[in-house]
Amino acid sequence: MGKLKKTVVWALAAALLGGLIYGVTWAGDAPVSAELSTEAKGRFVGLTDGGKNIKVTYGGTEKTYPLTADVWVYRNLQKAAITELKPGDSLEIILNSKNQAAYIKAAAPEGTASPQSPAPPAAEPNAAAAQGEGASPGPA
Repeated sequence: MGKLKKTVVWALAAALLGGLIYGVTWAGDAPVSAELSTEAKGRFVGLTDGGKNIKVTYGGTEKTYPLTADVWVYRNLQKAAITELKPGDSLEIILNSKNQAAYIKAAAPEGTASPQSPAPPAAEPNAAAAQGEGASPGPA
């Protein structure tokens, strides 16, 4: 009887181990639930359907993409609202699995970015003192 018990225990252990291995490999083949994304590029034309879609032109072809409810927009490396995009802005759009624009990276067209005006020349800190050099600091 002792030999039969040992054989049953080993068979049960082998079945459990085999089931565990099968379960792990099966779970590894499961499809990933993360959304797949694609990218689109072009120039901003405008918003349509009350701001629910974005119209883009690329290579002479216009294309319209629906916007996600929480689309992320960056213009010139600054967080922006979708309404801050300007016609002609260069766009890089990341589309989610439903072909909706989820992330938009925009840049002003070359040469139209607001130029930084040079800072006014700083007054010399001791200009007033230099003018009154040699004068006594107070009443004599």
